[in-house]
Amino acid sequence: MSGSDGLIEALGGWPGFRVVGFERKPGPPPEVRIHLEPDEAIPWHCSQCGTPTRQVHERTVREVRDLPLFDARTYLEVTVFRVWCDRCGGPKRMAIDWLDEHQRVTRRLARSIIALCALLPIQHVARYHA
Repeated sequence: MSGSDGLIEALGGWPGFRVVGFERKPGPPPEVRIHLEPDEAIPWHCSQCGTPTRQVHERTVREVRDLPLFDARTYLEVTVFRVWCDRCGGPKRMAIDWLDEHQRVTRRLARSIIALCALLPIQHVARYHA
């Protein structure tokens, strides 16, 4: 990992994942894409029962929106494993503390939107996060 990847990782706070690359695209609005991979040093857990496992059944890459970094709209390209869980008896999505299953936004972005909706009209919040 280069120094800038480490800085992005420290700013991001995506437990269980490491930054393997990022790019910034100019334009209104500017965009940041951060590429995340599961950390090999940490055991993965079944999202259903929490059992640790090292058996990967399948891997997919998902695009997830996160809070803006500075002035840029931020997208995460996250490699998500379906792990084989002996306890549940089949492939299950790996547990990810900061991302709910089937969601396209991180938990912290969802919390931010909810908090802003309590203060501002929904149209203003939508325009801010558009």
